[in-house]
Amino acid sequence: MGSPSIKKKSKGAKKKVVVATRVSSRIPRDGIPIADKAMKRARERDELTGNPFTILNNTSNDSLKEIALDLDIDDSFLMRILLL
Repeated sequence: MGSPSIKKKSKGAKKKVVVATRVSSRIPRDGIPIADKAMKRARERDELTGNPFTILNNTSNDSLKEIALDLDIDDSFLMRILLL
């Protein structure tokens, strides 16, 4: 009966980084990371559309209350919200 052989790990060459051999023709190679492009596109989209509710920041509470009452929204509910 023989003893099991012990295999030594070789300290050979380091693992190489795998580099893609093919690239997409749909993505231009301009050196800008895709994540940066996505953030820029989102920022531009937000600037174009904006928030439609920002107009309410410039409207007085009295005017908003008047509009809500015209829409038959409960007055006691409005008073609780406006007093918070």
